Amino acid sequence: MTKNVPVTYFSAGYALDYHQASDEPRYADYDHMASIGRFVHDIMMAIAMRKDRPAVAGNDPNYPSCGR
Repeated sequence: MTKNVPVTYFSAGYALDYHQASDEPRYADYDHMASIGRFVHDIMMAIAMRKDRPAVAGNDPNYPSCGR
C-alpha cells in the first residue's frame, strides 16, 4: 500500500573501487561525509521544528517510481 512517504538521498559519491576488494576505509573522505551528516541534520531539525507538518502532494511524475 502506498503511503506517500517522502524520501531523500544524500551521498558522498562513489569511488571507482566501491565494494571491490581494493575498497578500503582509508580511502573514504570522512570530513566530507561528516559535513553531509551535519547538513542532513540541519535539514531534519528545520523540518522537525516547523509549526506545521510539511505537505506531501503525492508522486512527482518526473521521477521514477518503484511501481507500488
